[in-house]
Amino acid sequence: MNSIYEKLLLIFGHILLSMPILNQIDSPIKGYRFFESYNAFTLLTNLHPDAYDNILSILNEFNIDANEIVSGGKNQSSITINLSNLFINHKWIKEAIGLNEQKITLFSKSDGYLDEVTLDAATHKVDFIKKFKSGYIGIDIEWNSKDTSFDRDLTNFQWLYQFGLINFGIIITRAIYKSDCETVLKKHYEKFMPYLPEDLPKLVNYTVTSRSVKQIIKKSVKYSVPEATAKVLASSKYGTTTTNFKKLRDKMNQGKAGFCPIFVITIEPERIEI
Repeated sequence: MNSIYEKLLLIFGHILLSMPILNQIDSPIKGYRFFESYNAFTLLTNLHPDAYDNILSILNEFNIDANEIVSGGKNQSSITINLSNLFINHKWIKEAIGLNEQKITLFSKSDGYLDEVTLDAATHKVDFIKKFKSGYIGIDIEWNSKDTSFDRDLTNFQWLYQFGLINFGIIITRAIYKSDCETVLKKHYEKFMPYLPEDLPKLVNYTVTSRSVKQIIKKSVKYSVPEATAKVLASSKYGTTTTNFKKLRDKMNQGKAGFCPIFVITIEPERIEI
């Protein structure tokens, strides 16, 4: 470093790299927070106002039952399924866009062939896509998957953005963490009182394993039965390596999305109905 200008450039570069990439936007709906990178929200509302209105309608319709927080599913939780069904009901096409080694293909099982562009790349399919007046909008939903799903989603959006197929990406994820689940579930299980841990499988409409029951009995020495139940079941479902907003924010701050604008919608504890 021979000049003061080079030193200032280096310092300025470090400052830019350390700055958070996501900026919060006011959400008009209770129970959600909105974030954007590279003016994604501005692009959405200015270029695709009809898409924004459609997304708001879906978010307004969506709520989470307390039981769904810990209920299981084969490949997807009931929470993801319910949200996905709302998008389908609003005519979004499921898993309809992706790049393979030869071309981009837009395809719907119900509507058939949509469009195709020859390229040389490979990605996975976006969860949902819909064509609006100003073009296609793609959305990925990540409720409680492995956090590596964000690497895949962000890389995919980056590719699609670089090839000019999308103007930005949208990701919906949870900002409901294990501690939030414990608080909600404690209030939920208090409605069943009085009950013993071993009675729990008969009281709820989802599977509670014998191992979990034993853990609840053990924790009941220190906590009330509803609180012990909440702690055990929340811990069994929400680990440290699953998708949530904090994980997404960290990966975006690491530059995983490149320069692709990303609009992030977080689902907050207020959307849970107890």
